[in-house]
Amino acid sequence: MMIHNVLNIIGVAAGFYASAKIGYLWLGSIFLIVSGLLYFYSASYKRQFLIGNLIVALMTAMVPMLVVIFEGLVLYQYYAVYAVKTPDFRVFFYWVGGFSFFAFMTTLSREIIKDIEDFEGDKEYGRNTLPVAIGILASKIVAIILITITVLAIGAAWLIFLYDYVTLIYMSVFVILPLLFIIYQLIMSRTPKQLHIASTTLKLVMLTGILYSVIVKIILNYNLI
Repeated sequence: MMIHNVLNIIGVAAGFYASAKIGYLWLGSIFLIVSGLLYFYSASYKRQFLIGNLIVALMTAMVPMLVVIFEGLVLYQYYAVYAVKTPDFRVFFYWVGGFSFFAFMTTLSREIIKDIEDFEGDKEYGRNTLPVAIGILASKIVAIILITITVLAIGAAWLIFLYDYVTLIYMSVFVILPLLFIIYQLIMSRTPKQLHIASTTLKLVMLTGILYSVIVKIILNYNLI
């Protein structure tokens, strides 16, 4: 708890420092709100039906969105002074929004899988998690639907916006195939160990999904579109 509190204080202080550097000190309140939500999540929300899962997923999605909030304000300030017309930042929002959507969906899916894995303990301690409320089978179906939506969204994003082969190969091998494996694991799982494999695999998929930003940098640098 002491380490948790120290890291929270450092995080909030760093947030206020970054906010002050761009001239918007009030943005530091975002980090105070997040810190408070983490406290209430530990104390109460994680025991309530879906609320804890959604809070964790939303906070994870907010991480890439901070780029839009902080960079967007600075870019607007710059172009408002030095340009006749402010450029269209929609592409910027689309890219970051895509990462946020991916972070939200995969985090929410993993939280549900973890709750299924911890079903017996949560039921014993009276926690009203999704599996306790609607059952293990129904919770698996919810997780599978969320993962399927994620896969379809990645495919749609490639067809509509990207359509380069480097992205297709990377996403197929490091994101989509592991997600399909997770769906298979959820269907076939009978023990907490199998569910733990699905949860751990999803954690790796979250990492490879975020690391796609590095692949984008390589694609742009070497004109691989």
